[in-house]
Amino acid sequence: MSNILEDTMDFGLGLFMYSKEKIEEMVNKLVEKGQVAKQDASSFVAELTQKGAEQRVEIKKMIDERVNEATESFRNVKPVTKEEVRAIIQEELAKRDGK
Repeated sequence: MSNILEDTMDFGLGLFMYSKEKIEEMVNKLVEKGQVAKQDASSFVAELTQKGAEQRVEIKKMIDERVNEATESFRNVKPVTKEEVRAIIQEELAKRDGK
């Protein structure tokens, strides 16, 4: 059963994208094919559902960390005034014109 779980985890988007109903449907197909014993089906569904929940938690945590990093970096940005923009443009034009 763990080998099937590993194969399932190899899906591109992972279990976090699957609802419990979809997981049950997938496991029922595996039971029909004889790849999962009928008596193991409910525990396998529970295991896959748990893995999906764990993946959701990890993805949320990763997203939260990235958002916090981005927010923190913007807090340290100093706004640029119109005068500073004009000065930069004038400097660049002067460099281009060789002055």
